[in-house]
Amino acid sequence: MKRKKKPSWKERLKARICDKSGLTLIEVLLTIVIMAIISPIVWSVFNGGQKAYVRQTAEVQFREDADYAVTMIMNEFFATPFDYVESCGTNCIKIVDAKEAKLKRVGAEKTTYYDIEKEAKSEVKETEIKVAEEDERTVLQIKGVPVETKSDFKDTTLSFSCQETDSNGKCSSGLIKINMKLGDAKTSQNLDLESEFGF
Repeated sequence: MKRKKKPSWKERLKARICDKSGLTLIEVLLTIVIMAIISPIVWSVFNGGQKAYVRQTAEVQFREDADYAVTMIMNEFFATPFDYVESCGTNCIKIVDAKEAKLKRVGAEKTTYYDIEKEAKSEVKETEIKVAEEDERTVLQIKGVPVETKSDFKDTTLSFSCQETDSNGKCSSGLIKINMKLGDAKTSQNLDLESEFGF
C-alpha cells in the first residue's frame, strides 16, 4: 500500500482560497470581532492626528496675524511724525501730529546759527489705532481701516504707559502694550500673546 503524501501549507492555502464552499460562521464572527477591536484604535489615531494638525495650523495662523498686526502698528508709529500720544477711549490710542519744525536764525551776523523751533500746525493730524467690531468679529483698525487678518481679536486690549511728557503735559514718550487674545470660530482654537514696544 502506497502512502499518500501530505500536502504542504502552500497547497492547503491554495486549495482553501479556491474552495467555493464559502466561509464558516466562526470565520465571519472572528473577522467581525477582530475588526471591532482594531477599528476604534485606528479611528482614535486618525482623529488625534487630525486634531493636532488643526491645532498647529490655527496656532501658526494666529502667530502670523499677531506679527502682522503689531508690525502694522509699529510702521504707523515710525512713519508718522507725531508729537504726542493720547487715549481716545477703551482700547484706542491716538497719535497726534500737532506741531511742525521750523528753522529759526539765531545770533548776530558773525555768529549766525540756526535753531529748530516747533510751532503749532494749522491742521492737526490724528491717527487712531483701536480694537473694533466689524462683520461679526473683532479687528484692529488703523485710521478706520481694518488690518487684514483671518483671526478674531476678541478681548484684545490696547493701551500705553507714559514715560515722558512735553511742556503741555502730553505723552511724548512711552510704551505701547498689546495683549492679544486671538481666536477662530471655525476651529474653536484660542491663543494669548503679549507684545510691547516703545515710542
